[in-house]
Amino acid sequence: MEHDAAESDARRRRKSVAPITRDYSDLSDELVLWPFVTITSRPGLSTPVVSTDSRGYRLSRLDDSAVASDDAPEDAGFVLGGSYVFGVGAAADSGTLPSALWRSTGKPYVNLGLRKATSTQELVAALPFTDRSTTFVVCSGLNNFAVARAAPLDPLFGPTYLDHPLRRLLATPVDELVRLVKTAESGGRLAAIGDADLRRELTRRLRRRMSRSNPPAPGERRARSKKKPEPDPDEVVDTAATLQLRDLRALRRLVPDDAEVVFALQPVAAHTGKELTGEERELFESLDVMQARTTRWPVVKRLLETHWPSYAERLEQGCGELGVPFVDLSRAEYSGWCFVDRIHMTERGYELAASFLQEALTRVPR
Repeated sequence: MEHDAAESDARRRRKSVAPITRDYSDLSDELVLWPFVTITSRPGLSTPVVSTDSRGYRLSRLDDSAVASDDAPEDAGFVLGGSYVFGVGAAADSGTLPSALWRSTGKPYVNLGLRKATSTQELVAALPFTDRSTTFVVCSGLNNFAVARAAPLDPLFGPTYLDHPLRRLLATPVDELVRLVKTAESGGRLAAIGDADLRRELTRRLRRRMSRSNPPAPGERRARSKKKPEPDPDEVVDTAATLQLRDLRALRRLVPDDAEVVFALQPVAAHTGKELTGEERELFESLDVMQARTTRWPVVKRLLETHWPSYAERLEQGCGELGVPFVDLSRAEYSGWCFVDRIHMTERGYELAASFLQEALTRVPR
């Protein structure tokens, strides 16, 4: 009860400092399956904060103009990445990194940010545009680092945020899942009962289906899953960097020789060296309370504090070997209120990061 009260107070304090975070928390329930990247924001979303196109990618905006993935201008560049590129924390579509790059360079940049995406999913997002002789900015790194602790569902592709829910669905054929959804949508007995009862009924059906698909051997009971030991931090760095560089190498080979590919390692507050503002301290402290009972974030936070520099060094070395310019956005000069949490930014933060990145783009050989 005591922690519940502390968590409730932390949520209240976070909302009072940065009301915009509520909009992004609500969006967390809006991720949907999409071919072939497997996950995207809900297509056609339109709120005062976020607008998405027909594929679920966020619009980039400059004054009254907007660009989107489903109608990308011929002269457009592309920014690949996860929630940082999507622009979590920005108060409007115009406040994201791709939009800020558009302002600073005069070149429209299409936002291909996919929340909770790994570098492999980001690579797939670029495939429809790899015939273009333009600039591809890969602004990434965090998601690979965060999921590298987990045993992947498919080791060939590497771990993703989707592995846990997909493991739960593996025992159920797709047709069966579709039938369950249709039952929930079409009415019948389920339509007359409340949402909670509906969830329980669907859960009961799924459990029954899964138990038939994978029954225990005679005389055996299902073994409870044991908590796995945390992997060695150096292994986490190696796994994350190897996958990031593999997919970056693939992108460099896919696009035309005269296309520009730049890798920007997204910034982490702890490694920027900036003096935290009152807003940033309040938000970080509130999040620590809110996430204290989660299993993933406290471990990832420690890894970010201790092993992010060695990860950055590994990526910089790998980019050098690939001939891909490397930019560490943590090295930019940040002042004022820039972070809404340790890995996402305010519009001011994205603007400063884009200016630093734009300087690097001007140094890319043409």
